[in-house]
Amino acid sequence: MLGYQMDTERFQHDFMSRVYNPWQFTSLLEHLPDVYFFAKNRDSQFVMANNQFLDLLGLNNLSDAISKSDLDFFEYGLASEYIREDRMVADIKRTVPNQLWMVPNLKLGTVSWFRSTKMPVYSRKGTVIGIAGIMEEVACNDSPAISCDKMVRVVDFISKNYHRKIALEELAVMACLSVSQFERRFRQMFHVSPVKYLSKVRVDAACRALKSTNRTLTDIALDAGFYDHSHFCRQFRKHTGVTPKEYRETRGLGVRRQEFIDSE
Repeated sequence: MLGYQMDTERFQHDFMSRVYNPWQFTSLLEHLPDVYFFAKNRDSQFVMANNQFLDLLGLNNLSDAISKSDLDFFEYGLASEYIREDRMVADIKRTVPNQLWMVPNLKLGTVSWFRSTKMPVYSRKGTVIGIAGIMEEVACNDSPAISCDKMVRVVDFISKNYHRKIALEELAVMACLSVSQFERRFRQMFHVSPVKYLSKVRVDAACRALKSTNRTLTDIALDAGFYDHSHFCRQFRKHTGVTPKEYRETRGLGVRRQEFIDSE
């Protein structure tokens, strides 16, 4: 039996050693529309990604993702948890399958649940040099635990109604919790406070408008749910590191934004 295993491994190795470019296999991932693929180095910087994953980041070109990390795209609380799992996979040197994560879609301005599997990537010397992962979006009725969780409805409500005034009390009632219970539960699930998450969703909406339209800052602020211009500017700078005007001047031609990380 051992001899048979060695023969099959030798057979595989012989074939792979003659492959001109092993990367050619990754092109197959572009033909799986429901699969989101990515690979990162040990510092959680993106090395590879398929088009589906790039769409999630709101990008058109892989070059815009290379050497960046989740911290460059997502809310600090969420991004730090994604990276924490990356490091755990690399440290334990074992595949971690079927993990449920809430991930914002930066292209559509929505949030969804994904089932994620990550595995360590080894060098020829046998050391872990990074991780690779795939994700699949989970439909709300795919898991009773998710479909029954009122917090998912809250997040969906925010993504659809961020343009209007939203009170914590309203969200707490939707979750059938007191305000204090709701804030605590929201932070436990999504690793960020509901107030900061709502502000981030609104700033992201403003960013999209600043990049794609010539509308006034006042109109953009109102449409994004900011009813005070100075508050809009403060929150925008807090999340992006620049003013709305500076953002439009430097990112308005399609250059990807570099988000300022506010670690609370």
